[in-house]
Amino acid sequence: MKTIHTPASRFQSILRNAEVAGRTTWRLAKSGARYLTRMPWPVLLVLAIALAALVTIVPIVLALFVGLLVLKFVAVAVFGRPQHRLRHTSGE
Repeated sequence: MKTIHTPASRFQSILRNAEVAGRTTWRLAKSGARYLTRMPWPVLLVLAIALAALVTIVPIVLALFVGLLVLKFVAVAVFGRPQHRLRHTSGE
């Protein structure tokens, strides 16, 4: 027999999923906080420097990639693609 889902039962299902996700997130945050309290300060310093480098470098790399990609599309639109001629060489 097929189960008929009413809007109320769908909402309850979404609510249960949100509660599970909330509990999982809370457990993850608590375990992360416990892990951070056990770390020595030199490790925290290296972690902070690495995280700062990632946060700074990744957006710059993505912006440069997108900018160069847009520049390439503009150049192809304005100048067209160059004609590549294939050279046939004999196998001698």
